[in-house]
Amino acid sequence: MDQLRWIFSSYTEAELEASGWDASSVANSDGDDATHLWSELSADCPEAEIKIAGPDSESGTYEYMSETIFADLDNGEIFDAARPDTYFNSDVDEAIVAYLEANADAIACTYSRHLQCFGTFTGDLASTDFGCAFFAFPIIRHGLRLLQ
Repeated sequence: MDQLRWIFSSYTEAELEASGWDASSVANSDGDDATHLWSELSADCPEAEIKIAGPDSESGTYEYMSETIFADLDNGEIFDAARPDTYFNSDVDEAIVAYLEANADAIACTYSRHLQCFGTFTGDLASTDFGCAFFAFPIIRHGLRLLQ
């Protein structure tokens, strides 16, 4: 869960650590809070900014994901909208799927029957026992398994 928290959180690494985050979950951190690179999670991943996507703030899925990922939600931790590519959000599931398809370096927290267990993707994403919840275990992107 700490990897996902680092990927999506609006907090700096210092703020994450102060609120119980395990820094060892980001094995190759470059110490730069302005970047969230796939290569920071694993040297086998590309040195590319992780683009984040998910539901809009009116969605029950947004609320669920926020409560599940962000340990310090009550103190302002939320999805990071200050990223270079911001936080892509939509109330239309197909728009989130289209964003993932168009952006190889993107990851999303969403639940959508439209993902059809990731059948439209090229093997980077894993189907799960939880239907088509992208958030479910495990998450695979760039060959990296999150939430191991």
